[in-house]
Amino acid sequence: MDSSHLLYLLYGGNAVYRQEAKLSILSALRERRVPDSFTITLMTDEPQTFEGWPVTVIALSTEALAQWKGAYGYTHRRKACAIAAGAKLADKTIFVDTDTVFFKDPALLFERISDQQYLMDEFE
Repeated sequence: MDSSHLLYLLYGGNAVYRQEAKLSILSALRERRVPDSFTITLMTDEPQTFEGWPVTVIALSTEALAQWKGAYGYTHRRKACAIAAGAKLADKTIFVDTDTVFFKDPALLFERISDQQYLMDEFE
């Protein structure tokens, strides 16, 4: 496996998040200089919303989303579960929040990732 991908998680039916994700994806595609430098993967409970888009869609069921919340119902645990699942799909994975807008080629970010080094926008 010699691949890199941007990974998005979108669930819950909120139109604002859906619009943010589409804008983010479009900005990544607009800035991408080499067509095959990375792919985009979207994990979502709304796969029909992205039919025809140049992304790999992984449909999430209600059961999977519930399981990802864990025994104590922690909603944001879903991000960690998505990252863990998405990291198995490519050599390099960058998890992108739906409100991210790219102004430079996202492929440049993959150059900064290795087995010994990770990249984080902000530690929360």
